[in-house]
Amino acid sequence: MPGKTKPIVNKEAFEKLLVQSISTGKKTILPLATPAYAAKLGLLKGKRATVYPTTDLISVLKGNGVEFVNGDFVIDGNVVTMKRVTVDLLTKALSK
Repeated sequence: MPGKTKPIVNKEAFEKLLVQSISTGKKTILPLATPAYAAKLGLLKGKRATVYPTTDLISVLKGNGVEFVNGDFVIDGNVVTMKRVTVDLLTKALSK
């Protein structure tokens, strides 16, 4: 079909890896819109998180039981959420 693109990532494999990583306590970094995806899967319920700042993504967090924090990064347990990614912010987040 013209104009149809093939996904770069296998959705099922990505979700399995995400669930495994968060549920087994591994440090998991969720940048940009990924926190909203994880929230939809129920992986961030009851946690604090940030996300790329759009009304839709913030609503996804809040609608799935996540406390939205307007910060560059938020660490809650083994999950690090980031609203933007820079080397400086990644270094700061990982050094906490």
